[in-house]
Amino acid sequence: MHETTDDTGNGCILVFLALFSFAAFLYLSYTTYMYCGFNPKKNPKVEGVIIKSSIEQSNWERRRGYSIDVTYEYHVDGNKYLSNRVCCGSSANDFSKEIIQKYPVGSKVSVYYRAKKPNMSVIEPRIGRSGAVMTFAFGFLFLATLLLSIFQAKKQ
Repeated sequence: MHETTDDTGNGCILVFLALFSFAAFLYLSYTTYMYCGFNPKKNPKVEGVIIKSSIEQSNWERRRGYSIDVTYEYHVDGNKYLSNRVCCGSSANDFSKEIIQKYPVGSKVSVYYRAKKPNMSVIEPRIGRSGAVMTFAFGFLFLATLLLSIFQAKKQ
């Protein structure tokens, strides 16, 4: 007796995984671009002042954690702005106590902001570790599932 296998289910899962990972890759890439531009150093720059620099304990779903809050103030065209974004695509996990030491209250910093949206700013013009890792991971997942789908299609 000849046994047949139906790989339609596997193919659908691979296509879904490829589309999901591609959508996540595009979302992460786009939001990082929209926030900072491809090269934040090319954005306008003004001087700002650190107004808060602290490590705060937070309890989230019965888990104790810590978050770093570096808030700075800057002015563009006579308007005052506040931000706590250190770099693009960053999370609290990217930072340590060294950030607090690097940016004490009252210190002056260079603030890079978007020309058309001055409320979008960073003080370190780079892509954060978590943003880069997530973008790379979803991009790799997309390519891997795409290649696996092509290999599986050729096999049939």
